[in-house]
Amino acid sequence: MVSISYIANLGSPLWPRWRRKEDLANKFAFDCTCARCSSEEALPPSVESVALSVALERLDRMWDYKEMFLKTADAHVKTCASSSDPDKTYHLFCACNLVREFHMNHYR
Repeated sequence: MVSISYIANLGSPLWPRWRRKEDLANKFAFDCTCARCSSEEALPPSVESVALSVALERLDRMWDYKEMFLKTADAHVKTCASSSDPDKTYHLFCACNLVREFHMNHYR
C-alpha cells in the first residue's frame, strides 16, 4: 500500500482527477488507485478545461515579454474566474500561481 503523495505541488489538492493521473503517468509511469482517485468519476477534461490549459501554456511562454505577459495574464485570470467548468478552481489556481511566480522573478 502506497501512503505518500507523489505529486509534490503546492496546488495539487485542487487538481482534478484527470490532471493528477496524467502527472503520475508522465512522471512515474504510475496509475494511481488511491481512495481519492478511485472514488472520483473518470471523466476526461472538458473542452473548456483543455482550452484553459492551452491558454496557460501560451501564457507561460510569454514569460520574457513583461507587458504582453501582464496583459494576457489579466485576461486569462478573468477567463478562469468566470468559467463554468468543473475544474475552474484548478485553472484559477494555476493562473494565479504563474502570475505570482512571474512577479517574484521580475519584480524583486
